[in-house]
Amino acid sequence: MDSAFPDLLVLCAEGAPMPFFNFLKSLDELLYQVMSWLIFYPFTFWRSVRHPLTMMSYAQGQLEKEEGKQFREALSPPIFLLLTVLLAHGVELAVIGNSALISSNQGLSAVINDDTSLVVLRLVSFALLPVLMGTIQLRLAGNSLDRDCLEAPFYAQCYLTSPFALIVSLVATFSNQALDAVGAAALAAEIVAAALYLAIQSIWLARATGRNLFVTLGASLGGLIFYLAALWVLGLMLAD
Repeated sequence: MDSAFPDLLVLCAEGAPMPFFNFLKSLDELLYQVMSWLIFYPFTFWRSVRHPLTMMSYAQGQLEKEEGKQFREALSPPIFLLLTVLLAHGVELAVIGNSALISSNQGLSAVINDDTSLVVLRLVSFALLPVLMGTIQLRLAGNSLDRDCLEAPFYAQCYLTSPFALIVSLVATFSNQALDAVGAAALAAEIVAAALYLAIQSIWLARATGRNLFVTLGASLGGLIFYLAALWVLGLMLAD
């Protein structure tokens, strides 16, 4: 036993592979990242609600920095969107329990057989909106559409989409309650959220593309309608 420890030190000094210690280091970094989300998620959410345009500009500016120095003051937009979907899912579990999609075997919903697959489905569904609006931004600005050009608009849109996604998810959760007052309040909240989303989106697109505000409002409204239509089609596929 005593002779094993010096041998271990020699291996470390010689740079020998240490899978276990590499695992511990990775676990250390992962644990810190996860626990830091407890601090930076509410901070990022508050900034996204209070100063959405500033956060969208922040997202695009951060991508111009070196990879290790990006998003030091807030969560990265995709992680922010993911945690928002997880938060909404947690509220749903606490209020109504498991979703009916998990127990359904009809249509496409047959592949949704646990909470993980349901969260992935919802994440992809909400991530479609930033992709769509980012594409509209590039087209309005006259820029080419490729993977590199779309990244910055997509990141910016995630900051705007996440609070909207949380409200939509909470509305869907509480609208299942039997109380009429709860359903009415949920519907009113969704209408207000959609109106604010369109207003902020229109201002952002006007600033980012230099187009007239009426043009960007029409583009934002058209994009949102197209997105809702895509969700409607997905809903039909899940229920078929």
